Amino acid sequence: MKTSLLASIFSLLSGLFLAQETEHIQLGKKKEAHEIFPSIAGHFKDEIPIEKLGDLEGIRASQGWEVLSFKIGYPKGSGYRSLQIKGKQVPDSVVVDIRKSCLNEQVFFTEIKALSPKGKEHILYPMSLIPVLYEE
Repeated sequence: MKTSLLASIFSLLSGLFLAQETEHIQLGKKKEAHEIFPSIAGHFKDEIPIEKLGDLEGIRASQGWEVLSFKIGYPKGSGYRSLQIKGKQVPDSVVVDIRKSCLNEQVFFTEIKALSPKGKEHILYPMSLIPVLYEE
């Protein structure tokens, strides 16, 4: 009796798993990478000279795109500092703070909002840079 009960339960469960349909979802248009990868002074990953972190052009995307705001996060002491910045440029005060607290450590740029040439707001890919001192 136990064997037939177990066989019935196994048969029922197998039927449930095998009978499930797969739902296919099509996402919107694929965006071209050159439209959504931001950079600062030509740097979009790895190291960046600390002097270039405060570049006057700020965060840039492709031609015609305008960065509206972004979030910057970096280690500070035994904690972590996260700031929401309006505009495209890393403020001088933040560059000074990063120079004092976290050279050679990752600085994260997230929630980068930009206006496309067509006037539509987009969130760009995040980036991570490591500010370093370069002595010439």
